Amino acid sequence: MSASPFVCGVCGMAVAVIKETQEMLDFCAKHNINSDIELINIQDINEAYERMDKADVKYRFVDEYFPFTNPSFEVEVEYHGKEMEVLGCGVIHKDIMKNCGLEGQNGWAFGMGLERLAMIFFDIPDIRYFWSEDSRFLSQFKEGQITKFQPYSKYPPVTRDISMWVPDNFNDNYFYDIVRDAGNNLVEEVSLGETFVHPKTLKTSKFFHISYRSLDRTLTGEEIDEIQKEIKQKAIESGCEIR
Repeated sequence: MSASPFVCGVCGMAVAVIKETQEMLDFCAKHNINSDIELINIQDINEAYERMDKADVKYRFVDEYFPFTNPSFEVEVEYHGKEMEVLGCGVIHKDIMKNCGLEGQNGWAFGMGLERLAMIFFDIPDIRYFWSEDSRFLSQFKEGQITKFQPYSKYPPVTRDISMWVPDNFNDNYFYDIVRDAGNNLVEEVSLGETFVHPKTLKTSKFFHISYRSLDRTLTGEEIDEIQKEIKQKAIESGCEIR
C-alpha cells in the first residue's frame, strides 16, 4: 500500500478498514472511497484478524448511520447468540475536515465500545451503570482486578411499543437516537420487533419495543407516557406515520 493523507481516531481494533481484504476493497468500491491507505502497526492489526479467525469468532461488517460520518458501518460480533456492536466507524464528513483545517484530507472515525466488552468481563447487565456515581457500584471494582458485579437493587421495568409506517430513507439508528434523547438514562433497551411491507401500497411498517427502567427508583406509567408522546412527535417530524 502507498501512503495517502489520513487522519485517524483512537481505536485498537480497526480491522474493517485497515487490512486489505476483498471485503474492505468491495466496501470502498461500493462507497467510492480511496482504499490506498497505509497505517502504523498494520502487522498488529493483521495478527488480531488471525487470532479472531483461529478462535472461530463470528463477526460481520454492516452499513450503519452515524451523524458525523458518511458512509458509516460497524463490526458486530456474535456473543451468546446475539450480535454485539464493538466498532462503529466511518468516513468523516468533508465539512468537518474543512472546519478543522484539514480540507482535502481523508478522515476515519472509530468508536470501540469498550463498555460493552467490560460488561462481559464484569457481568454488568446494564450499560448505564458505567455512568453511575453510586458507591454501591463503584466500590465493587478495583484497578487490576476483574470482579463480577453483584446487583444491589432491582426496580421493575415499564414497557411500551410503537408501530409506525416509515419513509423509504428511514434508518433504525436514527429512531434509536430519538428514543434515547427523549428518555435519557431511563431507556434500558430499544429493539425492532417486526417489519411489515404492505402488499398493495408497498409501505413499510416497523414495530419497536421500548423498555424503561430506573437504576434508583420505581418509574410511573404517567412519566413514561409523556416520554412516549415526545418520541412519537419526533418520529412524525421525521416523516413517520404512527399506527
